[in-house]
Amino acid sequence: MLNNQPIVFLHGWGVDDSVWGEFIQQYYFDRDVSSIKLFQPGLIDSAQEDIDLEAVCSMIQKQITRPALIVAWSLGGHIAIKLASLFPEKV
Repeated sequence: MLNNQPIVFLHGWGVDDSVWGEFIQQYYFDRDVSSIKLFQPGLIDSAQEDIDLEAVCSMIQKQITRPALIVAWSLGGHIAIKLASLFPEKV
């Protein structure tokens, strides 16, 4: 099952999804892989201090079409944990 699972990368605070680019190209070129840009209108405003994790997770889960392996760090890790608690069928 693990080999067929899509992999979703969630970046940390102060960077964007391009931080995963080289890593994805080197190690996951043959997998269904995506990275979600967290700082964008409607998801997280980069100047926002209080983040509604439930709202962010609700938007992210719509982009995950089948159970996925989540790779995350920093802020992305907080979101991944919340995502797993709210939408266990997605991870």
